[in-house]
Amino acid sequence: KKVNTGKLAFVQMENVSSFIAACRELGVGESNLFSTVDLFEGKNMNQVVSALFALGGAVQVTCPDFKGPHIGIPPKEVAQGGAKRPTVMATQMGGFAGVMERQKPTERADYVVKPIDRPLAATSTDAGASAGGQPPVPAPAPAAA
Repeated sequence: KKVNTGKLAFVQMENVSSFIAACRELGVGESNLFSTVDLFEGKNMNQVVSALFALGGAVQVTCPDFKGPHIGIPPKEVAQGGAKRPTVMATQMGGFAGVMERQKPTERADYVVKPIDRPLAATSTDAGASAGGQPPVPAPAPAAA
């Protein structure tokens, strides 16, 4: 497509839109692209730079005969001949369908947690009990004179 050389804002923004469309055709993902306003108004230059690196990586894969300088890293899913990992559908409950199966417990909880057969030891707050849970030791009897 022809590049517009006009000085008007809408003409320059049309050039930016054409660049973004060319990026899409070369395989740059939507998440890596920027909006026309990001570049034209200088609002989100980090995203613009990220798109340039993504474009450089896409060109390395889609135009392998290009012998010029390279920028960016080729995307893995395209670089491996389009062989992506198998995708799994996420459920609304936050899980992944078909990936994990629920395993039923092999033991019942009442076999795992057993009741205590002995009475609980008395604490120091109980009346007449000492700190060790033992009954209080009586004081020695006074010696006979």
